[in-house]
Amino acid sequence: MNQLMDDKLTHQNLEISGLRYDTSFRQLSSQKQTIFLRSQLNKVFLALIHKKEQVVSREELIEKIWHGNHHTGAKALTHSICKLRKIFTELEDEKTKIITIPKYGYCLSTNAAALNPNL
Repeated sequence: MNQLMDDKLTHQNLEISGLRYDTSFRQLSSQKQTIFLRSQLNKVFLALIHKKEQVVSREELIEKIWHGNHHTGAKALTHSICKLRKIFTELEDEKTKIITIPKYGYCLSTNAAALNPNL
């Protein structure tokens, strides 16, 4: 079932908070610019979009994207989250946030204040 959902997400144009994501070309665009997402970054982004506004565990992401390789996956996941946050800033998207749930995972949100009133 997850593979079916992944296949559906990999051939679409998605919109999130005014950004457009062309899944075929792995391009995230605002009105001003377009940024290409490398393969692993694309997979992290799609996994978060698939569960938008829900918490996704680090374990689930490492298992799905790095096939359970915690040695490589843990550091790569942290780097990917950092890179996605930087991309949102570069695209001047103030609505889309990746919220860290300490010692558990991440949540892609376009309503970050609802999840964390301290933001």
